[in-house]
Amino acid sequence: MEQLERIPLFYKTIFYILLFAGIRKSNVFSLKWEYIDFNLSLLSLPDTKNNTPLKKKIEPEIRDLLLRLRDEQKKNGTLCEWVFPSKSKTGHIQDIKHFFNTLLKNANINNLHVHDLRRTFASYLAMNGTSQFILSQALGHKDTRSVSVYAHLMQETVDIATEKGVFLMKSYASNKTSQTT
Repeated sequence: MEQLERIPLFYKTIFYILLFAGIRKSNVFSLKWEYIDFNLSLLSLPDTKNNTPLKKKIEPEIRDLLLRLRDEQKKNGTLCEWVFPSKSKTGHIQDIKHFFNTLLKNANINNLHVHDLRRTFASYLAMNGTSQFILSQALGHKDTRSVSVYAHLMQETVDIATEKGVFLMKSYASNKTSQTT
C-alpha cells in the first residue's frame, strides 16, 4: 500500500479498482467514463467475461480517485471516452505488467500477479463470512462453483458461528433449567 501512494494517479486508480472492487482487469482496462455514476458510486459494466452486465458499488476512495483522474485528464486535454486511454489499437490500456513488476520490485514482493489482486479481494470476502452465492455475485460469476476455491477460507467463520450457536443453546438451556428449579 505504501508503494501505491508513490505511483502516478493513473496506475494507482487501476490498482485500487482491481484490489478493492474485484473487477476483472479486462473490464478495468476498458472502463468508459459513461459507465460510472459518481452520485451513486456505481460502475455499470455492460460487457463482462460471462456476457452478463455487472453493476458494482465502489468504495468512496475509488470514486475520489476516479474524479481526480477525470479532472487531471480534463486539465491535460487527454479526456476521452476511456478512463484509462492509451495509443493502442483499442484506444485504452491493454496491459500493466511492466508497471506492475516495477511496483512489486519497489515493494520487495515476489511471485504476485495482477490477477492475484482480484483473488485477494475474493479471499477477504470469504474470510469475512461472505456466502458463496454473494461472493460469486461480487465477482460477476454466473455459477457459485467458480468460487468454491475460496471455501476453505470460510471454515473459520463456520467454526465461530458454530461456537456461538452452541453457546446460545447452552445459555438458553441453562436459563430454562434455572427457571424451573
